[in-house]
Amino acid sequence: MASWSSSRVVAVLGWVLAAAVIVFYIASRYEFRIERRSPESRVEDVGKERQPQPKPAKQPSVPYIAEKQTQSPTPAQVTPPSEPTSGLEIGQITSSEPVAQQQPTEPSTEELFRLASPAVVLIEVFDAAGKKRGQGSGFVVATDGSVVTNYHVIRGASSALARTQDGSSWPVGGVVGYDSDRDVAVIKIEGSNMRALRVGDSEQLRVGQKLVAIGSPMGLQNSVSEGIISGLRGGVVQMTTPISPGSSGGAVLNSRGEVVAVAVATAKGGQNINFAVPIEWAKPYVGGPVHNTLAQITSRNTVTQYVVHETISVPALNSRMWRITVNPNTMANAELHIAFQSTGGAGGNIRVYLERGQQRLYDSGRVTRGEIHVPLPSEGEYVLVIDNTGSLMFTRTVTANISLSYVK
Repeated sequence: MASWSSSRVVAVLGWVLAAAVIVFYIASRYEFRIERRSPESRVEDVGKERQPQPKPAKQPSVPYIAEKQTQSPTPAQVTPPSEPTSGLEIGQITSSEPVAQQQPTEPSTEELFRLASPAVVLIEVFDAAGKKRGQGSGFVVATDGSVVTNYHVIRGASSALARTQDGSSWPVGGVVGYDSDRDVAVIKIEGSNMRALRVGDSEQLRVGQKLVAIGSPMGLQNSVSEGIISGLRGGVVQMTTPISPGSSGGAVLNSRGEVVAVAVATAKGGQNINFAVPIEWAKPYVGGPVHNTLAQITSRNTVTQYVVHETISVPALNSRMWRITVNPNTMANAELHIAFQSTGGAGGNIRVYLERGQQRLYDSGRVTRGEIHVPLPSEGEYVLVIDNTGSLMFTRTVTANISLSYVK
């Protein structure tokens, strides 16, 4: 009996040990966690059907690596997803921070020329006989054919033609208004629905601003150049934008394509020193009616100045001399009218001639009288001489009426 009890105890202990081994084995394979549930969560679960929970996937066995301790994000670091806002599109900025406005890009010189050149014209002027006497530039500022140019471009003309970029020619019907001191004029060409430039404000010009000029230098129609304002001098714009003879009256544009000045002159002997007059000086005449023809303006502004208007005595072997200066900036159609009569001594012959430098423009020879009109087309100084060096003994008495006429 005692031996049976001992063997029974041993058997029970063996089963207990086996059960413990099995428990420890199962514990090593699975993780158990005991979590205390709040009363609220227990209340919520009352009456709910328990759903079977999926078993977690078995993680592959990896070597043990000590994990770096990380800090849980604070509420300030967590950004909850925002609700979609009505009317917003993908890529639209929703930040409340101020956003810099994109500045509009200025047109290039190429674009300015493409837009403005159809409104720039070549102006050809003619005398009373229909002979071409010069050319310049201008630009249309109104669809009715109002054209701004320099006064000196039309000074002395009896008629004129305006040629556009497409090859069309338009007669100049008359003059709306002009200012000879400020060298601006507005003429009207006989066209309609013309391409016109937008007129800007020259009072807003500042040194350093970009300027683009379009004109017809040396007759090369619609040539373009660019530069900057290098000075503002008494209202006149000094600029590095190159111009040449024939550019006078051409359009000077700002970087927005607005005409702000009228090309007028370049300094001889200087390096890229050019000038334009502000468009403000022409604005009072834009849009007005034609008041005069070109011929009427020429007649009204013709000036006559006497060089010699007397009877003079010229001794033998002597001569008398007068100097005449022609300035194309202040005069056009300069011409010398010569009429004389000589008496005294044997035959009374006298000689009258006109020179410019080494060039003799007129020589009467030894005669007793003469009358002629001599054009003075070039800038500079001319010399008029009444010469009695051909007489060895006799004084000549000369009655001379010699005058210079020009259009101011």
